[in-house]
Amino acid sequence: MKRLWFNFTADYIIIIIIIIIIIIIIIIVVVVVVVVVVVVVVVIIIISSIVVVVVVVVVIIIIIIISSSSSSSSSIIIIIIIIIIIIIIIIIIINLLTCLVVGEKWVTPIKKYSRGLLWAAVRNSSMRRDVHFFTLSIKLFL
Repeated sequence: MKRLWFNFTADYIIIIIIIIIIIIIIIIVVVVVVVVVVVVVVVIIIISSIVVVVVVVVVIIIIIIISSSSSSSSSIIIIIIIIIIIIIIIIIIINLLTCLVVGEKWVTPIKKYSRGLLWAAVRNSSMRRDVHFFTLSIKLFL
């Protein structure tokens, strides 16, 4: 009778240990997802602040060049070039943000994944693909 009772409690102890291990794994996955989200948000904030600083510096330099130049035709050409550069930078930022946040490919006609970046982090091949597009977007951005 004691042996049966011991086996019965041993089974319960094994079940409790398995449940605890599953809970620990779930907690680790949640922590990893939260860390990934925080890192992505921090990277987005850093990149957007760098872009803002660069755009402000470029605009200030161009204003100085325009004010120092005497001919009006060259200043109009410079203004057109500045507008084109700013539009390109805005397109790059939009692509980068959609690539990071939504987990989409680096293309202007956006094709969505079946899942976002965080869900794709669970699968190795998709994670590698997302990291590739992230590094590609950073390289294109810089």
